[in-house]
Amino acid sequence: MNTQAADAAIGDAKAVATPGPVRLKKTNGKRVRRHYLLADEDIILAVNGTPWNRIASVTEAITRVLDRGKRPVLLTVYRDQKLFSLFVNDPIDCQIEILPIEEAQNLPHEGIARPVSEIRGLSNFAVFADTVNEADIFEMRMAFLAMAFPPFWLVARRLWAALVSLVCVVLTAFVLDTIFGILVYLILCVYISRRQLPLFELAMRSEGKQKRMVLAASGEGEAQRLALSFYKVLKFKFPLPETVQSDPEEVSVV
Repeated sequence: MNTQAADAAIGDAKAVATPGPVRLKKTNGKRVRRHYLLADEDIILAVNGTPWNRIASVTEAITRVLDRGKRPVLLTVYRDQKLFSLFVNDPIDCQIEILPIEEAQNLPHEGIARPVSEIRGLSNFAVFADTVNEADIFEMRMAFLAMAFPPFWLVARRLWAALVSLVCVVLTAFVLDTIFGILVYLILCVYISRRQLPLFELAMRSEGKQKRMVLAASGEGEAQRLALSFYKVLKFKFPLPETVQSDPEEVSVV
């Protein structure tokens, strides 16, 4: 009886999820690589601002939160001894390795926990660059401007080919019939609104740029700084102004 009880206890212990950060393995061909550019050896340290040491299972927590509704989940990722975050809409579909506590203790602990109010102010940004590191960045949030005024959105995103196509199609439709032209314009408004990210990715590919990274930030400035911390050679089309640092000797004592 004692042996059976011991075996049952061992079985129950194995069934309980082991807490710990998870390292991603064999990401090639998986959603985490195709959609979010997560890679082998990336380590997930937190889910929606909750550190791994307060979660029974990181992967189960991701799935459980996604099952509750349509809101994405913010992952805090450790890569190349640096931290970044990104939102995901899918469970982790690659192999994982749960790090032992001894190894996890050596990972960063500061800056992992984040309040909900801060997370709600973040959105994903996609970073694109070509072979000579000319870079551009795109906020992956649906823009109302793209639906209400597609030409202005296309100008703002510098999607010149799509803008020319839109103008030609709409003008041709108006020449044929005014009502038909209005109908075509409204259909294109809906189409461009729904296809914002694919349109931008198509424009980037036509310029020879590939997606390098997906990360969450409160604005384009923060996204650029984060991207540059991983890829120092990137040259953004609209770089941020450098922070002005004053010389202490220039400040007079009053």
